[in-house]
Amino acid sequence: MAIFTIESNSNLSSVASKCIVTAKIITKLNNQEKLSLKETLLVFNLITKEDINEETYTSIVDSSESIPFSDFLAKLNENNNNLCSVFCNSALCKSIKTFNSSNPTVLKDYNSQDYTETYVKDEFVKYYKSDLMFHQDLKRFYFYEHGLWNEFEQNILEGRISSLMEFIVDDERKITQANANKVYKRLQTVDSLIFKKDFNTNKFLLNLKNGVYDLRNKKFLSHSPSYYHNYQFPFEYHPNADCPLFKEKLAEIFPNDQESIDFLRSWMLYLMIRSYEHQKILFMIGEKGRNGKSLIAELITEMLSKALVTNQNIEELSSNRNYSKVQLESKLLNIASETSYEALETNILKNLSGGDTISAREIYKPQVKFTNYARLVVIGNSMPIFKSADPALLKRICILDFKESFEDKADPQLLEKLKKEIPGIFNWILEMADNIILEDDSIKIGEPKSILNNLEKYKYQLDTTLGYVNEKVTLKENHAVQLKEIYDSYRKWFKEQGYKSSLMKNKSLFKTSLTQHFKNLDIRIIPYLKDKSGKAHKSQIWVVGLKLNDQPNNCAELSGTLI
Repeated sequence: MAIFTIESNSNLSSVASKCIVTAKIITKLNNQEKLSLKETLLVFNLITKEDINEETYTSIVDSSESIPFSDFLAKLNENNNNLCSVFCNSALCKSIKTFNSSNPTVLKDYNSQDYTETYVKDEFVKYYKSDLMFHQDLKRFYFYEHGLWNEFEQNILEGRISSLMEFIVDDERKITQANANKVYKRLQTVDSLIFKKDFNTNKFLLNLKNGVYDLRNKKFLSHSPSYYHNYQFPFEYHPNADCPLFKEKLAEIFPNDQESIDFLRSWMLYLMIRSYEHQKILFMIGEKGRNGKSLIAELITEMLSKALVTNQNIEELSSNRNYSKVQLESKLLNIASETSYEALETNILKNLSGGDTISAREIYKPQVKFTNYARLVVIGNSMPIFKSADPALLKRICILDFKESFEDKADPQLLEKLKKEIPGIFNWILEMADNIILEDDSIKIGEPKSILNNLEKYKYQLDTTLGYVNEKVTLKENHAVQLKEIYDSYRKWFKEQGYKSSLMKNKSLFKTSLTQHFKNLDIRIIPYLKDKSGKAHKSQIWVVGLKLNDQPNNCAELSGTLI
């Protein structure tokens, strides 16, 4: 084995001044201690720029550790870019990280030069290569690592620039924050770094910790910067993983109801896809305590990651008077819980659940526009009330009913147990892919009879007009009630229900709501008509096609000559 000293190779000593690992190896050399083969390979890379030959090989490798020269070359090539796992503790060393490298050999060729912005900029680009980009629209830098593009915040990037200048700039007076900032600005103009596309454009590529699952082709792929993922689900793919506990719990939550179980599985998979093509709002409703809805919501949050889930109040999202909507940007899911049941604005919720471009802003900040991919999920004991739950909105609502209660079976560790099954849960929900992905690559979740029945059951709670008509009115052809009479009856019923006054509709909105929900009703002025009590009414507005259950004499029964 050849013995080197620090003085025998200036390149080696220069690297050692910046690299703790190399310094330790030099200490072993000076103490005439034997190097391992991996340490020998590193030293060889640091001390030579020449072609490898047999003479150089034999001068470095101890005869007791001798291996064929061809094997040495193979190991040299194999280890040259993979020394970090052996020497550099996953590149946590500041010196190595400065150059976005995996081993100390990156330090060996540096000689200080005079400072210029262009020189530092070019060297920075050289060592970050394809792992750095500048998003022109967002005005942000991104750095690729471990399968995703992370935002490179300005202070961190300028810190890396300053660290680089310590190596390559001859004049220490030029290593300043101001100069680092100038280089930072110059980097924004480098053509090779500029990125003008969108992130995550392939909705079927699901980015996991150990690779990418191709949902469309049912393949597991290696990470690639070309997928342009800027988020990642926090678990690994294991094709043989199962989830027996989760299956058991769903069977308890939805006993003898495989339709609801499969519907939930479909939604869980849909929430992992960056798309709001299935334009629905999911309500998870259950009046009893400990019925499983909060557990499901927490588990879904763990699967997606908390970074991709927000919890904005549904009333605030439906209002124009606050800053909640901007929190949906870059999220996949919004879980709203236990609403206070103020009247919800219909049109805004339609926009949020339709994949539309949303305009929103944070307080004291300029307005931004973004496409909303955060699916709306609401959990509560009962359904909220909308100012106008028109048929278009009802089509967007689906309800999962949690009827059971597990007060006596509470397990405080259940969520932690289920989190361990997430790879298996992922495999189980993957089985629903063919059910929700159509041939044209669009997404649609079929609603079984049990889900449709839930909407029929709860729809009278969604809109005060529907609730009133359900209790107080009979739809009947050739019968009519004055609009004034039916509106007064609505107001009386409304107050009896104890609703907040803000939920009451004015006469105009009530009239519109009647015709939206009940297409066979006809509201018009009739020149002359007698009601059943014999009272005559001239030129009044009548609602034709119904009667009031508790005011039979206020109704007029029409004949063909009156209409």
